[in-house]
Amino acid sequence: MPMPAEMPPSALPPPNRPKPARRDPSDGAAPPYSARSLHALPPGLTSPPAGVYRERRRRLCAQGQKGLLLLARGDAPFYEDLFYLTGLTTYHSALLLDLETGEEQVWVWQIEEEEAHAQTDVAAVLSFDPFASPAPLLDLLLQKIQQKKPHNLFFGLQGGGIVPFTLELHANLAMQAGEEVRHSRGIQEAAPLLAPLRRIKDAWEVSCLARAQRNAEATMTQVLAELRVGMTEREVAGRILERLIAGGATRPSFPIVAFGAHTANTHHLASDRALHSGDLVLVDIYGEAADQYSAEWTDTILFESRDSAVSRPLQTVDEVLRKLQAQLRPGVTLAQLENHAFELLTLAGLGTEYPGACAHDVGLSEHDPTDKTLPLQPGQVIALEPSVYSQRAQHGIRRERAFMV
Repeated sequence: MPMPAEMPPSALPPPNRPKPARRDPSDGAAPPYSARSLHALPPGLTSPPAGVYRERRRRLCAQGQKGLLLLARGDAPFYEDLFYLTGLTTYHSALLLDLETGEEQVWVWQIEEEEAHAQTDVAAVLSFDPFASPAPLLDLLLQKIQQKKPHNLFFGLQGGGIVPFTLELHANLAMQAGEEVRHSRGIQEAAPLLAPLRRIKDAWEVSCLARAQRNAEATMTQVLAELRVGMTEREVAGRILERLIAGGATRPSFPIVAFGAHTANTHHLASDRALHSGDLVLVDIYGEAADQYSAEWTDTILFESRDSAVSRPLQTVDEVLRKLQAQLRPGVTLAQLENHAFELLTLAGLGTEYPGACAHDVGLSEHDPTDKTLPLQPGQVIALEPSVYSQRAQHGIRRERAFMV
């Protein structure tokens, strides 16, 4: 999926980018390390190992932070951080974790208690009656927080509905959590606390991500082979969703499908535009594709044509992806890779069509927590998506794959 904060396709790269070298910076001896294509990894784990979520909570507590962690989900479609630490996919649920002692409790809606016991390795699973009071789970959580009087409260909240996960909840926590919270570092977002853990994937996550990527690959291969003149973008998008679900996806994202001039829109929404012979076709499959984990797979092709003004840019983007993969290894930063992409595209005369971002982490989200200034580490899963967009020529070209560092 294209980066959420891209430059306008016609804009020049930022002025602080290094000037491109006179020669291709990828020339010379191949590096001793090369990242592996995620979809090509051998079959891995087929079920989560015992204690996998408990180990993640242990690692979180080992970071040395003091205080309580509260993660709660209302009617949001999914809450990545809560799932990451507990395995829970149930609605209206919450985790309260003491970061110093490791004491932990999970609250779930009564009708989902059996399902929660099957999903999580948290020993203390408590249920609540959502109709007992206007905000029963909120009341329970506040009572627990008041008993603990934590030095800090790290919180993450998603969704509405039975649990009022709004600014009102934040205000209630600030007012009722205790003097220790209000007069110390106080209430903080939980996401930055979990980001370092989520960047490095464990064996179960790698297996899930590889299955997701293989599902996306199989779906893309089948759908592109079925393209016919007269099919609409919306029709192709529907076929993609159908095949992703058949391949194991439970909450797939609506794909980007663009024909012709629509490819110049980085986040085009599929329309009733029909496919014609000679069209440029861009398809981006992203989002959950297996076991709650995301895939990133984008292809751009010429439909029923080989000779076109976009043939050279197509070849260039493919070559840039290959060279970026060769540079993807521990110690390199994503910022360096993006500058490298700019150098390569500039040497090919396409630098002004580069949107300025082409690398990010992948995990439970197609855009997992990413810090482009940090050196890459073994265990990270990175999507590379070099692209060029031209409003003048009315075309967009992107190729995206995910790799294991």
